[in-house]
Amino acid sequence: RMQKAVFPLLSAVLLVFILLGSGCTFGGGYADSTRSQKGDAIVQTARSQMGKPYKWGGDSPGEGFDCSGYVYWAYRQNGVSAPRNSSEQARAGREVGRKALRPGDIVIFSPGWQRSKHTGIYSGGGKFLHSPKKGSYIREDSIDAKHWIECFDSGRRLFD
Repeated sequence: RMQKAVFPLLSAVLLVFILLGSGCTFGGGYADSTRSQKGDAIVQTARSQMGKPYKWGGDSPGEGFDCSGYVYWAYRQNGVSAPRNSSEQARAGREVGRKALRPGDIVIFSPGWQRSKHTGIYSGGGKFLHSPKKGSYIREDSIDAKHWIECFDSGRRLFD
């Protein structure tokens, strides 16, 4: 009896070791390991503004930021040219899929509550930084949250 109960457990443990040894990941599985200095610098710059208020049309620390102004500002501070509005950011650079995102990539969403696109900066570990909406502040959210998965359009890479 004991052998019959132990065998399935040992098989399961062995399978986990095989999967981990093969590089298989559980959960997000993002391309964070292929990060770049430029992307890390953009994320660090963007994080420096966490807690700043949303301001429609804003693109500076003094006045606050809307979503695309936040992306525009963080990129500009690091010498990367990005369009100012979210529709143009959604077409800039080259497209990357959700699982190929690297820190610093722009993430594009089409939320049901607004006609325009919403943009943010992928920060790694399945999270992104953004200036969400009026009455809110710059924050970091999980890109794997149900809402963001449902309205995710694409990632955009403007640097290597």
